[in-house]
Amino acid sequence: DCTSGVPSSACQLAEKLKKLNIDYLDAPVSGQTIGAENGTLTVMLAGHYDACLRAKPFIQAFADLIEYVGESGSGFAVKAVNNSLMAVNLWAAAEGLSILKAQQVDLAAALNCINHSSGRSGMSETIVAQRILNGAFDRSFALNLLQKDMGIAIDLMRHSQLELQILQTTQACYDLIKTTDAASMDFSAAIQRLEQDTGYKLRF
Repeated sequence: DCTSGVPSSACQLAEKLKKLNIDYLDAPVSGQTIGAENGTLTVMLAGHYDACLRAKPFIQAFADLIEYVGESGSGFAVKAVNNSLMAVNLWAAAEGLSILKAQQVDLAAALNCINHSSGRSGMSETIVAQRILNGAFDRSFALNLLQKDMGIAIDLMRHSQLELQILQTTQACYDLIKTTDAASMDFSAAIQRLEQDTGYKLRF
């Protein structure tokens, strides 16, 4: 199952299918459309270990990295946390650039410095320049799907009896956009809400 889902649902499916002698693996992927096209996706593989070994040769047809992360549900958990971290990195980068925009700093030059310094992230190195600063917001991963994954991560946090502020605060920022609108938007377009709030458009 290469979707992103709720870990408990993976456990339930695995138990039901086990009675039918069927192995269920949750194997969510990361790498967006281009990764799927090039066969370079990252796969977060979870379930019965022997079943994972049997499935691995088939998964290699579309994956560059296949990592076994644990028993059923673990793949979905890693995917939710990964996407939440992506959201945090993107929003933090946009907030930083908003400060620089307000200071009349050249954003392209500033981003180049950041991407050659300790402040860089996958989001600053790719998404910020390729979709935000040029105003493209090309759709590859719908914002409502990111909202769903962040919700899963927050539910896991609460189930673990943890109270982690950064993830909750970031989720609230992305959830300012209605799910119905988010379905037609790329996740990067959430930054338009930040631009509205600050009054500064992050463009070259």
